[in-house]
Amino acid sequence: MLWWEKTTDSTVEQEVKKSIFDLCLCSPKLLGKYAWRLPGVAVRVTTLNDDDCALVDTSLWNLLGSHLASSTSSASVVKWKDSKLAANVAPTSEACRQTAMTAFQTLCQKLIGILKDWKTRREDNTPPSVNHSSEQLVVSEFSRLVERLSNPLLLNVFVETAIHAQKSKVETSESFFPSELRFIEEVLVRWPSVSCGEIKPKLKLDDEDEDNNYDDLLKKSSSKGQVSSQYSEDSGVGSVRKSIKKLKSAFESSLAGEQQLSVSSKAD
Repeated sequence: MLWWEKTTDSTVEQEVKKSIFDLCLCSPKLLGKYAWRLPGVAVRVTTLNDDDCALVDTSLWNLLGSHLASSTSSASVVKWKDSKLAANVAPTSEACRQTAMTAFQTLCQKLIGILKDWKTRREDNTPPSVNHSSEQLVVSEFSRLVERLSNPLLLNVFVETAIHAQKSKVETSESFFPSELRFIEEVLVRWPSVSCGEIKPKLKLDDEDEDNNYDDLLKKSSSKGQVSSQYSEDSGVGSVRKSIKKLKSAFESSLAGEQQLSVSSKAD
């Protein structure tokens, strides 16, 4: 860990952060607390980075960090003799929650912009942008975040943080679903179908295909991976829909649990 703190290679740093995160998440009471005892490490992994590839890791580390900060006493933190290292005070649980939500909101805002652009291009039958590969990366990163939130510890912290942020603004439980996710849902409504417009992907035809209609050829070519990137965002849109559905289900389950707890408490 001390060697990693000195590296300036961003690729190496991201891979090391992911590896350490997986270890700490598997054993938060042992490895997690051990890593959190080193203030330099805690500060580095939780510092906000708005790079597309770093937003998810920043959010995940801060969700885990919120749990570690609340369960690690100040007496167990390493006291450095080096004044520079001693200045690296680990963030508080509340600070971690705020940073996690900021990273999450930034990722969602980027995703919303991309989906709006894709939708407009589909409606106008225009080709993908020159940044299509980087746009796909944001979509895949959003899906990766949701997959990692399947971990109960991370999901509980995330839902609690998001609901707490909404409680001061709304009164109905349905509105506790983060506004960023509701905006994504709104963009996905009435998504233009593949068949709309005049632009169609070019297909490589075999001799036996000459008598087949276009729709049959499109299905056949799709299975062979011959379809143009003009329609490649459809899989990305599908993954976003699935991710939103998973998160919505998680929020509904959490709210249902809170309501049951409230009812039982009143009964007692």
